[in-house]
Amino acid sequence: MMPGIGLVWLALLAAPEQGPSVEDGMLPAGAVGLSAAAGARGLGGARPGADLDLTLAIGINDRLQINVLLPALVLRLGTPGATEILIGAGDWGLTYQDPPGLSYKQGAALGVRTWYGRALALALTSDAGGTIGVLVASSPTFEFSGAAGVTWAATDAVSVHVALQVNRLPYEPSGNLWISLGSAQRWGFRRVPLIAWRARPNLSVDLYAAATWPDPLTGSLTAQAMVGVTFWPADLK
Repeated sequence: MMPGIGLVWLALLAAPEQGPSVEDGMLPAGAVGLSAAAGARGLGGARPGADLDLTLAIGINDRLQINVLLPALVLRLGTPGATEILIGAGDWGLTYQDPPGLSYKQGAALGVRTWYGRALALALTSDAGGTIGVLVASSPTFEFSGAAGVTWAATDAVSVHVALQVNRLPYEPSGNLWISLGSAQRWGFRRVPLIAWRARPNLSVDLYAAATWPDPLTGSLTAQAMVGVTFWPADLK
C-alpha cells in the first residue's frame, strides 16, 4: 500500500446549539472532503523532523468511507451524536526524520466516542501497526497505542480537543513506552486538532500541538506542532 495518513473525515467543530454536524464523522454518499496539515515533530530534541497529515476522503454511504488519495478505509457503527464506533484499516502517520528518513505506519484502528449533550464528547481509541520506510529497505517496527480524549465545543466556531496517549513497542527488547499529551489522538487514522476554528461555513483552520516524553528516538521531552486546514461541502449541513 502507498503511504497514507487518514481514514476519517473529521474536524470536531460541533456548535453547542446544533450538536455534532456532518464534519464530525462520516461523509454522506458521494461527498468529498479534504484535510491537510504540516509542521514539525521532535522539537526540543536532538533529531527534529517533518510532520504531515493529509486526507482526501469520499463517502461511500453513511457507514463507509475511503481515503481516495492514498489507501485507507473506515467503517462506522452506532449512532452519530450519541455513541459511535469506528473501525479502520490502512496507512497513516507520514513523517520524516534523518535517519531513518521518510516513513509511515500501516495497520488498524478502533475508536469509540460518546457525546454528552451537544458540546462535550469523550473518545477512547487504539491502533496497532508497523512503521514502514519509504524507498528504504527496512524491517517494519510494530507499535501499539491507546488514547483517551475530550472534545469541547467552546463556541459555534471553536472546538478544543485534548488527549493523553500511551505508546509501546511490544517486541523491542526494552519494551519502549512513551506518553503524549495534547493533539495526540487519532479518530480513525486522522489526527484530531488541539484547536479547530471554523473560519467559513465549510472551512476550518486547525492547530495541532503535543508534548511527548520520553521521545522514542532521543529519550528526552519533545514537542510536536502543525497548522492545517479542513474543507468539506457546505451544502451538506
